[in-house]
Amino acid sequence: MSFRSLLSSLCVLSLLLVLGACASTSDPSPVIETAGPTATIANVAAFLSDVMTQDPSFNRDDLVARLGEPVRAETEPANSAGAATTAVYYGLEVGLQEEGNQSSVSWIALTDARHTSPDGLRVGLAQNHILETLGRPTRQTSTRFFYEKTEPRPMTLVITLEQKAASRLEWQFK
Repeated sequence: MSFRSLLSSLCVLSLLLVLGACASTSDPSPVIETAGPTATIANVAAFLSDVMTQDPSFNRDDLVARLGEPVRAETEPANSAGAATTAVYYGLEVGLQEEGNQSSVSWIALTDARHTSPDGLRVGLAQNHILETLGRPTRQTSTRFFYEKTEPRPMTLVITLEQKAASRLEWQFK
């Protein structure tokens, strides 16, 4: 095989590889645009900050206007405390409690590392980092830290631990 035929063969092979790579990266699926906001990192951070510092009234429509449609929503039937709805987003869950004509956020949970709390906490942080940031918990079990807070709004932060790292951060409002 001559040098010229080897060079020609390599050029053809390279061209076939490039064409194959281009063909495999084209995405024939249509682009789907959604109306309204989505639960981005920025608007979830602002939402967390607002809910943790004040006691705003939120119903499902307010939540959708603020964060977009949830991936899933589950509503429990009304009981003596009213109806409860859980709105599930990627990395975030929001519990709404409806009592009569009033509706408010009763709890918020971060469920993966995509979102960060106003304190700088996120799922995946090591237990030692949590203790350095928040100090000793008010109470604890082998898998949970409980932090009772009265300011700026009464709440309990429950941090679930798996393998000495946070797997869930949940704020329960009082």
